[in-house]
Amino acid sequence: RSQLLSRNPERRIEALQELREFPQVGAAQLIVRTALEDDVAEVQAVAYETLAELSQDEAINKFLFTTLQKDYRRKEKQRSIETLLLVLLSSGVPETREALEQWLDQTIDPAFLQRITQRGDPTAVELLRRLSETEVFENRFAFRRAIVLALTQLDQPEAVDALIELLAGIGGEERV
Repeated sequence: RSQLLSRNPERRIEALQELREFPQVGAAQLIVRTALEDDVAEVQAVAYETLAELSQDEAINKFLFTTLQKDYRRKEKQRSIETLLLVLLSSGVPETREALEQWLDQTIDPAFLQRITQRGDPTAVELLRRLSETEVFENRFAFRRAIVLALTQLDQPEAVDALIELLAGIGGEERV
């Protein structure tokens, strides 16, 4: 914990990497509380990678999902929300995916997707790409349209690639 609170980013990164060896809810809690909102992009990236490795455990995913739900109600936690969503979307646990799909269908709105583009985070394209692989994307026109619109507003070459991939598989008004 003291390493994660260090002023030295390298020490924080070392601590995050060490936590990969402890696939427990307590490790995920430490990461969420200390590293997701870090000011250093490298620390954020390692926090994401560490949580992604830990997300193969159902108990950890339950904690991450509960945290996502709480943070979503608090708009100032945008970075944390995006990271948790990306981690849970990459989890291989079927129960996690099922619960997440249901939550996305009931909760995520186009305004949230718009806020992703405003931050200009390098992970934005990957998050939008993963969201486009959900059943909600397949079933909800407004969600599909919002993701396409969000990708058009990102000033990143990867966004163009993702948009081309998406447009090949959709039709109608979303293509306009």
